[in-house]
Amino acid sequence: MKTHCETVSACIKIMTFFVFLSLLYGCADKLNEEHPDACERLADEIGFVYNPGDDSSNSSSSSSSSSTAVTGTLLYSDSYIIYRFYASSRTTYNVTWTNGDGALMYVSAGTSSSNPTDEFGKATTSGKSIYLYSSSYVYIKVMPTDESHTGSFSLSVTANPYTGSYGVVLTEYTTYGGTAPTIPEPSPVTAVSVSSYFSNAFSDFTNTYVSSSDSKTYSFVVESGYVYYFVMRDSDEYIAWFSENGYTATDATYALYDSTGDVVGTVDDSDFYYLHPESYGTYTLTVSLSPSTKTAGYALFRIFRRATSSFSPSTTLLVNAADSSLASGFKKIQISALQTYDFAISLSAGKTYAFHWVDSDNPSILSSYTLADGIFVLYDSSGMWHLWSDSTENLTFTPETSGTYTLSVQTFGSSSSSGYVGIRVYAQ
Repeated sequence: MKTHCETVSACIKIMTFFVFLSLLYGCADKLNEEHPDACERLADEIGFVYNPGDDSSNSSSSSSSSSTAVTGTLLYSDSYIIYRFYASSRTTYNVTWTNGDGALMYVSAGTSSSNPTDEFGKATTSGKSIYLYSSSYVYIKVMPTDESHTGSFSLSVTANPYTGSYGVVLTEYTTYGGTAPTIPEPSPVTAVSVSSYFSNAFSDFTNTYVSSSDSKTYSFVVESGYVYYFVMRDSDEYIAWFSENGYTATDATYALYDSTGDVVGTVDDSDFYYLHPESYGTYTLTVSLSPSTKTAGYALFRIFRRATSSFSPSTTLLVNAADSSLASGFKKIQISALQTYDFAISLSAGKTYAFHWVDSDNPSILSSYTLADGIFVLYDSSGMWHLWSDSTENLTFTPETSGTYTLSVQTFGSSSSSGYVGIRVYAQ
């Protein structure tokens, strides 16, 4: 039979144990708040699965006591939210998430609070598992994959210990709202004049500097009854030309907009573009850095127009015919600056024609004359540009449509001297 002292001693031990439990549960919130690591270690020692709960006062996520899932919204490509929970050793935790409409999130997890990737990194496929051999905080980072896939998400974690499955309450640990994209100020619109003639002189072009943060917009007036031509020059084919004039060329994109703001055409090359406006209005041309390059530099453009009635010239240039004043079939033409000289020329579809040009670059048979530095351009009856040259290189052209074409002759630039040029056209 137990003695009275033994009974009293046992009672005291039992009472002490219950007092300890009472103090433990009564101070649980305080202990968890001030010493979460100590609480976890104590729970782990006595075999409990420890889950410290949600610190809702510090969380901006819309989680509730009835659900362990958290939801959030990330508005910018560099924004993110990091959640955390305390993982017990030798327990599997399943991480799942869903994306809102249009959103696509990267989710990564690990034991590092700043870069949690040691468990898994930047996953886009929901359903990842975590298993730790020692107890530790686990951090889960959620961020958009890119700027076009921002939006909302839902994230949850479930634990699968030997005793069954339960939801884990996630606490929001760190939030970064991200950087709102900078909306550039609209570039000022500069009015440019429209010339009445083509030119290939560097000084007659509008020279514009563009970079990744600096584009230029120009406005000009159009009216019906004219064909408008846009001549673009950039690093495509013209690097040496820019360098000779003291500029560094870059690759530019030219976007043309009508008076309503609709895109009329886009050119991403050194090229020509033409249009027939149906009514009076103000158009704009934006010059910006091409997406294919990051190198800032200069690009050129020139706008000129011709009346639609000018594509029916009264003077004819005969093919395979010799001029009465010159041998070898060349037509001698006297030209002056700021003037164009148009000739009607009849061409047949499918036949190849050679164009031979003589000016001050190659005096040839005109050496006894004062020669001009000139250009010739070939248009069809609609005003479409087909061929041009400012050198003495022989060019060929094979028309797809028979008809009367316009051969326009002029000086090289607005400040070029007057003089003579010669041209010969013959069928091969």
